[in-house]
Amino acid sequence: KNFKLSKRGEEVVIASTFDKKESYNMLEWTIYPSGIVKMKVDYFPTAYFTTFVGMNFSYPENEVLGVEYMGSGPNRVWKNRMKGNEFGIWSKEFNNSATGEIPFAYPEFKGYYSNLYWAKINAKNHTFKVFTDREDVFLRLFTPKKSKDTEWDNMSPTFPTGDISFMNGISAIGTKTQKPETTGPMGMKHVFYDFEKEPARALNMTIFFDFKN
Repeated sequence: KNFKLSKRGEEVVIASTFDKKESYNMLEWTIYPSGIVKMKVDYFPTAYFTTFVGMNFSYPENEVLGVEYMGSGPNRVWKNRMKGNEFGIWSKEFNNSATGEIPFAYPEFKGYYSNLYWAKINAKNHTFKVFTDREDVFLRLFTPKKSKDTEWDNMSPTFPTGDISFMNGISAIGTKTQKPETTGPMGMKHVFYDFEKEPARALNMTIFFDFKN
């Protein structure tokens, strides 16, 4: 809300203005002469309990061929399923598989990835890269296909809107007989609240985009 355009040397800056009552989330875009675009955001979750928190972007799924990234892999993660991966550089082709269902294509492509440093989204018409300056950012790649389940439907995790997301917190997943919140503390929702909307206590994230091929 209330964005202002300015110049900082050779950089172009588009930034929102802060207001504790009406515009307490801060978003700033910086366009560098090199073509690199930086997104800096300080924000507060919309509720005391949240299933996930982060920034969402729209991107056509049918354009994506695969991803190469530095982070934990090669498997996707959930809030209550974080162990078992290794940190490194991973390359994955796009697939739309559901765990345990034909056709088998592992590791699954769609979902959350932890400890993101950088990622290259390989697309049909325009490949681009993203970078972050911190270790605790999750990359979300689209929404997985709904798995066949029992009548309880406990295994379907919740995903945000959009297609590609950068997250401070991700959703948990249930089992065949238990919902996420009954699997233990890590299956519960995130808790974050600041009534005063003090900027110093906001969640924050910085992402760099490189659209040069």
